[in-house]
Amino acid sequence: MNLANIQKQFAEKIKFTKGVVVCSAAGRDKGDFQVIMSTENDFAFVCDGRYRPLEKIKKKNRKHLFFTNTVLEEKDLSTNKLIRKSLAKFIDACKNQSTVLKK
Repeated sequence: MNLANIQKQFAEKIKFTKGVVVCSAAGRDKGDFQVIMSTENDFAFVCDGRYRPLEKIKKKNRKHLFFTNTVLEEKDLSTNKLIRKSLAKFIDACKNQSTVLKK
C-alpha cells in the first residue's frame, strides 16, 4: 500500500470540520500548517493567520492537504493573532514529541 492510498483512507475517516489543523501537501505553501475555516464539496478554505489571514482565506482541494488529529477551539479561530498562536503551540508540541515534520 503506497502513501497516497494510506492518505486517502485516512482522509475519508476524518470529519472535515472547522478548526482541524492541516498541512499543505502541494502548492506554494507546501509544508505549512494551516487551519480549516470552512468546507465546500471537495474543497477546504484554510488560513494560517500570517501569509493567509482571515481576510484572504485560501481555497484548497482536500487531496492537497494532510490532516492531523488536532482540532482548535472555536475561540482560537476568531483573530489572526490567536490562529498564529495556536498553530505555534501545535508545532512546538510536535517538535517536543520528536515528531518529524516534513517540508
